[in-house]
Amino acid sequence: MPGKVRSTADGRQILYLLRDCCSKQEDLCGRINLDKGRIARTLAHLEEIGLVTRTVNSRSRREKLVELTEEGEKMLNIIYGIYKDWENICYQGFSQEERDVYMGYLTRIADNIKNYKRGGNVNG
Repeated sequence: MPGKVRSTADGRQILYLLRDCCSKQEDLCGRINLDKGRIARTLAHLEEIGLVTRTVNSRSRREKLVELTEEGEKMLNIIYGIYKDWENICYQGFSQEERDVYMGYLTRIADNIKNYKRGGNVNG
């Protein structure tokens, strides 16, 4: 591989990219909760090391479309493997029901944070 991924944010972006196969750079900001400058710098690095490509959207010249390269897909598989191994370590001794309850709590916490960032109510 031409270079190294610098941070966990890079890895998260790669994961999100796979979901849609091709994403608008702007959409990543809201989905990952990072500012536009940070996203642009990280994507420039990922492009430089050959993990993504960015192209101007033919429908809207202001938008950039981002896709994984073949190397990016390989990296994604590595990241998924690491996440899966870590999940197995963390959940040792937990039943599936306990895992589901925990994930439900985390999802609600994440939703609360997103709501707060959008100017939502602090007092739930």
